[in-house]
Amino acid sequence: MTKSFKIVKLLFDSPLHIHKGKGGYDVSEEILHSDTISSAIAAMGYKLDDSFDGFSFLNNMVLSSAFPFYKEQFFLPKPMIRLPLKIEEYDESESSKEAKDLKKLKYIEKEIFEQLITIGDTVSISTDDLKVGGQYLSTKSLNKFIETTSQQRVHVPRDNSDSKPYYLERIYFDQSKGKTGLYFFLEADPKHLEKAIELICFLGDEGIGTDRAVGNGQFSVEVDELKLYLPESENSLALSLYWPTPEEIKSGILDDSSYNLVKRGGFIAGYNLTQFRHLRKNSVYMFTEGSVFSSGAITGRVGSLRPEWNDPTLNEIYRSGKVFTIPIDYKRS
Repeated sequence: MTKSFKIVKLLFDSPLHIHKGKGGYDVSEEILHSDTISSAIAAMGYKLDDSFDGFSFLNNMVLSSAFPFYKEQFFLPKPMIRLPLKIEEYDESESSKEAKDLKKLKYIEKEIFEQLITIGDTVSISTDDLKVGGQYLSTKSLNKFIETTSQQRVHVPRDNSDSKPYYLERIYFDQSKGKTGLYFFLEADPKHLEKAIELICFLGDEGIGTDRAVGNGQFSVEVDELKLYLPESENSLALSLYWPTPEEIKSGILDDSSYNLVKRGGFIAGYNLTQFRHLRKNSVYMFTEGSVFSSGAITGRVGSLRPEWNDPTLNEIYRSGKVFTIPIDYKRS
């Protein structure tokens, strides 16, 4: 079956740094996770309207994490299953080399992705199809459209102790080669969809990620449709982070599933009151993009990561772990 999805394209016109929530700034996070996007959108809601209900808003919207696109090529994350891929140039004696090359793969172009999520014949590819250091699988022409650079900064402590240099990795999207950036899937009822897009446009002016105060992370927005050919299957592929409810875990969603976990937390950076921005949120583990579950009946939840703090003016810090899934069919080993 073919299904049409609403997508939001982020066309970055300034560098982007996505902090990992721990450690330094010398390496940027490679993916803009769904919970970061939804929290940033909600933060704009609070900024525009003191009566904004973030909990209700997040519960009425589900979105994916943001994935790269280049012109008309849309990439999706590699599912965490054994993919029916065969590199034409390799024979059986070179299986270890083939596995090593395919292990580097992170993103798959939409047309090949549609074949891989449906049980069928093995998909043959060429080494020429593994582009950008083997991280992208594409049968089309693909220039290197994402660049990273490191900029030296100096941290000046407030206590007059010695200044310390550090490096900040920044991601650039080369718009000179055609429209490029990140895109994500967005689902909501018409009322919340309209509000979400309005807030995303406002977010584009404010910026997302680190160093927004100096113009980083700014983008323009395009809303579009993307059609995917999907199998009829009870198995689910997560295209977002997923924070399951206790009931979902008890129901056995982990049986015959394949997944990774990531710890999510960090500072209360987007809070509307500056006196709380030095506080760390509580942390929670979520399933990552590309995780595959044997059940299609998963939704995730919105919860609060508010830390213990003796100030009643500190409101709940909501984080969305609602999962955006598509069906996937695969052979279990």
